[in-house]
Amino acid sequence: MTDFTGRLSRAPVVYVLAQIRFSAVLKMAEYIPAIQEELRSHYPRYGEQQTATLQIGGQGFATPPVTSRWSFEDKAQQCGFIIDQSSLVFHTSNYVDFPHFRDRLLEGVASVQNIIDTPLIERIGLRYIDLIAPTDDEPIERYIKSELAGFSLATLGLDNEVNQQLVNAKTNAGQLWVRFTKAKHASPLPPDLGSVSLQLKQVPSSDKESAIMDTDHFAEKSMDFDLTQLTQVIDALQAPIGDVFKAAITEHAVEQWR
Repeated sequence: MTDFTGRLSRAPVVYVLAQIRFSAVLKMAEYIPAIQEELRSHYPRYGEQQTATLQIGGQGFATPPVTSRWSFEDKAQQCGFIIDQSSLVFHTSNYVDFPHFRDRLLEGVASVQNIIDTPLIERIGLRYIDLIAPTDDEPIERYIKSELAGFSLATLGLDNEVNQQLVNAKTNAGQLWVRFTKAKHASPLPPDLGSVSLQLKQVPSSDKESAIMDTDHFAEKSMDFDLTQLTQVIDALQAPIGDVFKAAITEHAVEQWR
């Protein structure tokens, strides 16, 4: 494992989110004005989005129920919260380091909890998206460990357009998923995050090969809404994510990102 300490000045992190899923609050819409008032000094940009969820009834397609989610973003549109009836997400495209991220998450969680007073947390998750893009004309293989280079069809006279690996592992804290994709990417975000509204600071060159590492670590457990215990779970979820990142990159990559 490539080991280093301290912050990388040009770290490849492009997007990080934390999700706290709780027992549903069906009257959430009534609390949103108070939540906005609590958050707006730091997150003045407000938005509401309604989506229809398709359901199949006993006699065919039923009328799709409409659900709402509310977003609160900072002026630069680089971090903010997304809230719906059963979850709170804090996300950022301007990641500094984990303590800074965790503190801003918990600060917002405490503010929202003071208003909605939900009694039960059901799931906690952390997800990191890293864009590994070589500088100049260096090959991607100088930045990633050889086992991530993937199966090649070059001996058959063919060029791989996409090379992808998926790893699922059980940890002491929960379940860990790692999706590694090497390709000429048009976007730094996986397809399921295509609707993210934050302004991204890093984007890939679509004519150059790069790698996206999508690391998702979550714990499905019922617990009281207690900030001390919540902090402990979030810390436990982050540690293996950092280890996975160090296991995937080379010493050369670290030197380029310092």
